[in-house]
Amino acid sequence: MGCGAVDEGLLKDWFEAARSGDIEFLNKYSSRCQTQVDMRDSAPEYGVYTGFSAIHYAIVCDQFEAVQELIDAEYFCRLPYDCLIVAPSIGPRAQFVLREGMNIQHLSFLVGNPKISEYILNYTHKSGHNLVGIPDSQGMFSVSVLFFIQTNDLVIRHLHSDLMEEEIQLDYTGSKPSPSHLHMSGLFGRYKLVEHLLDYIKSGVATTQFVERIYSLALKTHKYQTILDACKIPMDKKRCGTSHAERQRCLEAMEKLVAKALEYFEDNGLEQDLVENYKYVTVMTDEDKLLLMKGPKGTKRPGLGLNGSLSNSSMNLGVTSLSDSNPFMNESKSNLDVANNNESGTLSNRGSSSHRGSMLKISQKEINDNEE
Repeated sequence: MGCGAVDEGLLKDWFEAARSGDIEFLNKYSSRCQTQVDMRDSAPEYGVYTGFSAIHYAIVCDQFEAVQELIDAEYFCRLPYDCLIVAPSIGPRAQFVLREGMNIQHLSFLVGNPKISEYILNYTHKSGHNLVGIPDSQGMFSVSVLFFIQTNDLVIRHLHSDLMEEEIQLDYTGSKPSPSHLHMSGLFGRYKLVEHLLDYIKSGVATTQFVERIYSLALKTHKYQTILDACKIPMDKKRCGTSHAERQRCLEAMEKLVAKALEYFEDNGLEQDLVENYKYVTVMTDEDKLLLMKGPKGTKRPGLGLNGSLSNSSMNLGVTSLSDSNPFMNESKSNLDVANNNESGTLSNRGSSSHRGSMLKISQKEINDNEE
């Protein structure tokens, strides 16, 4: 937060300048207002969100020049509080909890503005500053967002930037057990991302390290579930934004990726334990899986449901209420949620100035209640 008290009226105008892209105002008052946090009560109808700094407003309102103006001072501004938003980049009725500690790279990917997200990545390269490897309070890295949003190739291609490759490596080697990024892509049917990965690997441009990391993610299992299992879990199109045909296309692309991963590791004698585990899981029956998931004295641990799908699974990136069987769902402190007939806010509402960047903010108590 900036030093010294700043007049509330001036701060109100400062945040509005970021929303509207008033560069002259931002330049004039930057020394007094930069890095200040909006402490007003959230009012989505007026585009006000508790915890936002000016650069957050600029990002969600697609104000590229304002982001340029603010980034030197506010590059490291991270959310001090949780904030629940409606996120159409995930699904028409999907909600996403921006967690405490979320950085501007997380937000730019979630909004899906390729110009802004690329600018922030390039700024990281040029400035010597680095957001890479700094997760939010629940351990989610910014690269994770790219695996479950609906977006275009201009944003997806950031996956194989040097900085995002570093985050994929960091997330893969983390100690917390969780589904892989590709589990989430399969769950949401993000076929464009999987097809992009296949094309990029086929092009020969990808580094060996990147190829091997993606192949490792393709064979990673979670609670005895493969990425192909994730593709087959029923989902509501209105909530995940993907049709049955699109999810089938994702499954077909995932099958190609898995086949290439198995062939690559077997031909090169690599990741033998990973390959053997994957093959073992694919021949297990649901009864076998349930038996392995039982805890002491026959108490079933959170994990596989009776239909073989996941519920209450421990993960970095949680989802709730997306389907009746709750696959990969119900993790305490989840990031992803689903709106209950609430259409009042959107992540990037590029309409009237009074509703720009309209989001839904709720209290921490409501977030906690919704996760139980």
